[in-house]
Amino acid sequence: MASETFPAPAFEGSEKRMELDFCSTLAGGAGDLRSLSRQQLDAVLDKASCCIVSSRSNTVFDSYVLSESSLFVYADKVVLKTCGTTRLLDAVPLLLELASGLGLACSRCKYSRASFLFPDAQPAPYTDFNAEAAALQSALGPLGSYGSMAVLGEAATGLQWHIFMAELPGSTHPPTYSLEICMTELCPAKALPFFRTEDFLTAAAVTTRSGIAALLPQAEVDDFVFEPCGYSMNALQGSTLSTIHVTPEQGHSYASFELSGPCLQAFSISGTVAKVAEMFNPGHMTVALSTSVDGHGWDLSCTHLPTALQHRASAHHRHASSGDTTFHSLRKPAPPPGLHALRSVDHEMGGELSRCPSPMAVTSLLSPCPLLDGQSTTAIAQVLAAHGAVSIPDGSQSAIDAHIRRLVTAHDLEDPLYVVDLGCVMRLYNAWQLAMPRVHPFYAVKCNTDGGMIALLAAMGAGFDCASEAEVKAVLSAGAGPDRIVYANACKRPKDVRAAASLGVNLTTFDTESELHKLRRWHPSTAALLRVRADDPAARCQLGNKYGAEMEQVPSLLQAAQQLGINVAGVSFHVGSGATNPAAFSEAIELARTVFDQGLAMGFDMHILDIGGGFCGGSILPDGSVALGDVPVAVNTALAKHFPDEGAVRVIAEPGRYFAEAAASLACMIIGTRDIRSTGKAPTRDYWITDGLYGSMNCILYDHATLSAHPLPPNNNIKGHHDAGTEGMLLVPSTVFGPTCDGLDTVLHDYPLPSLENGDWLVFPNMGAYTLVGACNFNGIDVAHTPVFYVCSAGRPS
Repeated sequence: MASETFPAPAFEGSEKRMELDFCSTLAGGAGDLRSLSRQQLDAVLDKASCCIVSSRSNTVFDSYVLSESSLFVYADKVVLKTCGTTRLLDAVPLLLELASGLGLACSRCKYSRASFLFPDAQPAPYTDFNAEAAALQSALGPLGSYGSMAVLGEAATGLQWHIFMAELPGSTHPPTYSLEICMTELCPAKALPFFRTEDFLTAAAVTTRSGIAALLPQAEVDDFVFEPCGYSMNALQGSTLSTIHVTPEQGHSYASFELSGPCLQAFSISGTVAKVAEMFNPGHMTVALSTSVDGHGWDLSCTHLPTALQHRASAHHRHASSGDTTFHSLRKPAPPPGLHALRSVDHEMGGELSRCPSPMAVTSLLSPCPLLDGQSTTAIAQVLAAHGAVSIPDGSQSAIDAHIRRLVTAHDLEDPLYVVDLGCVMRLYNAWQLAMPRVHPFYAVKCNTDGGMIALLAAMGAGFDCASEAEVKAVLSAGAGPDRIVYANACKRPKDVRAAASLGVNLTTFDTESELHKLRRWHPSTAALLRVRADDPAARCQLGNKYGAEMEQVPSLLQAAQQLGINVAGVSFHVGSGATNPAAFSEAIELARTVFDQGLAMGFDMHILDIGGGFCGGSILPDGSVALGDVPVAVNTALAKHFPDEGAVRVIAEPGRYFAEAAASLACMIIGTRDIRSTGKAPTRDYWITDGLYGSMNCILYDHATLSAHPLPPNNNIKGHHDAGTEGMLLVPSTVFGPTCDGLDTVLHDYPLPSLENGDWLVFPNMGAYTLVGACNFNGIDVAHTPVFYVCSAGRPS
């Protein structure tokens, strides 16, 4: 939404909004504002420093998309919104003059806006709301003397809401309602559709892809995508108007939504607010509901907002004339310090840390595999930038350790921290495509709910395996559509089934008749995959004891689904988490073929095969292949034998550990030491660290993990007592305890470590799978919110 009147490098998305109501001054009736010519409207907008780029009309009003926001003209009302550094108030005198020529006089004025993102860039009088109100009172003449103003909210909690109202005593107007939402810090993946990238088609395609079309399905939409980015949309539905404006650039992203009309009863205010929040996933959101009649507020507690948004402030203002405004401010919690600290680290290191990879650099990282679903490298670069991913030379542990050293040095850290290598995730995704080209990975979100990892995989085209409403919302917030989700929980809570239906997730699994009855009651239109039991006895975590129908149960389950009207679309299985036996996959795919044939014989449209998870933690070999042993060969061979028609069957998988495990390293500071020397025995040593069994190391209990650790190679800048590396130092059998008071909280037993002191650090590699997701804050020690720092390695470890 760039403008010649706004040359500044950052665009001001926050709009000024003017609503003017008119009444007749003539005994025989007055003219119609819709009779104003295009030339007259252009003259009004020229005063405001904007112009018309598109228009639509219905029987009630005319709608104009502007170079900076929107104009709506009714017979006796005008609504004008402008953003950037436009001069909206300059248009008021000419508009009043033109209306007077039609026998109309302004009897009511409402002027409102949120706080400006860049107030210093605004021209006078928009630098001071008092000055704006004074200028408007002067322009309105006698009506201005009835004006009153208010500022709702507090600057400390985010954007404030500024409102000026004036109404002639005794004037009557139809009831009006305006729902206005302002959002900043948009999720980069949600903002991406509003850029004119190489895959841009039409404005209508953007409206559909972004979810805007589904928000107002009955409205006539006039949409426009600006060059190189920015989006405006006006929608007409009877006498109700709606408009959306998006400034997507990272660093000053902004979006607004308005729904206004004589009656909003056809719309769920709470439902609309929740959908808009889901659509843009903002860091901060304000909601203002204004009415011209009394007693119509919006109850925040009745709104199912994304869990990340938290209420910050509310205010209610009764206007001096009539009506009121209810205002709410919401914000996501402050992100872990790692998300903001990287640039300051770069400054303190004199620029030693390079910025996140550019789209061109991302292209080289992704070679030789193409991206799925038409996603561009621009989308991936946006995710890396949004999460502050710092480039490092390679994915070696020494490069990760060097980055941890810089973080600890720059911030004098004591608490545990994670470093997640998104470059590793990218290479693993491409290696998967090379190893099993027929199998589309649906990342198992339960393995690691890290937002950066989910957003990156969404940008690369991955699907997602979700098991709860919260996981579904996390995926949708990252920019993936509901068509890229399998609800792979064979026994769902009723609320989760209802959530799947409301969020448009139409693929799930089942293995019991009781689950079919839940689907029939709450989500009858879903497609269902029959999960059959298929075990790898050597898997790290067995699942067959809990999930998967036995083969003799398949016919009765298919018959029950047919009787209940549930569409069985295919088969799923899971050989167990951390599986290593290729034969387990071969045998399971053969079983799936049998079930497919039974379903086809009963008339089901069987076209999806979900081969589940169980893939070991991913690592890349020097030749670029995946360290999955013979599993890819077994899968490819079995698919070619039992499902040879690639066009007839879609094959997906649910890898979690594969993507997450090797991508994350955990660093913990040593906070206690003890020498143990028993007579006649070799010395041993005890250590206490800042994380343990109740935090990320819960994987020892729940995931049967065996941890490894090494001291962070010291340098002179890190708190500690070593001036040289540990190579050649005497290793002593050591016990490492977590920080809680529970004796069970023991991380390592008889583990060889050199002599270390308080302030030294231990690094635990391969800590991305089933670690932080299971952490709790036992003893009041907060390890469930361990900060995550992102890097993007440029290549495989040498």
